[in-house]
Amino acid sequence: HYFLSDALYRVVQVIVVVIITPLVIFLYKDYVLFTHFSLLFLTIVATFIGFLAFFELSFCIGCAAFWLDDAHGVHQLYWFCVLLFGGSLVPIEFLPHALQIIARVLPFHYFHYFPVKLYLDQLTSVEIAHGFIMQIIWLFVAFGIYKAVWHLGTKRYSAVGG
Repeated sequence: HYFLSDALYRVVQVIVVVIITPLVIFLYKDYVLFTHFSLLFLTIVATFIGFLAFFELSFCIGCAAFWLDDAHGVHQLYWFCVLLFGGSLVPIEFLPHALQIIARVLPFHYFHYFPVKLYLDQLTSVEIAHGFIMQIIWLFVAFGIYKAVWHLGTKRYSAVGG
């Protein structure tokens, strides 16, 4: 249910982007970057895999409510990590070297930053292969964490009230 709800929300976002994109391209045609269709296809695939891993990890964070009365702080920490290590606050190349290494190991880099670098044709074929391998690994790791957290959480869960 939650997956389909979030996926449909993303579909609505894509529809809005598809409607607005021709206008933006027309108004800013001198500044819009076009890429090869093969890179566009790979970018779409990378974005989809990143969405799945992001959703699974977000769901795991939501499952923190099994153990915490208020999981809002955990959710905010997760979003901070997504923004910092995912390259949304600053490009990963601008982070100190130690944080760059951490960013490339954690999954957040593969949600947004990797697809953007892929679209901009700023990756070598080895980096592209590595990025997809890491995305698939994190997808399976996130799914494993989700299954474990859900299993442990439903054993612990108890409802109160009438």
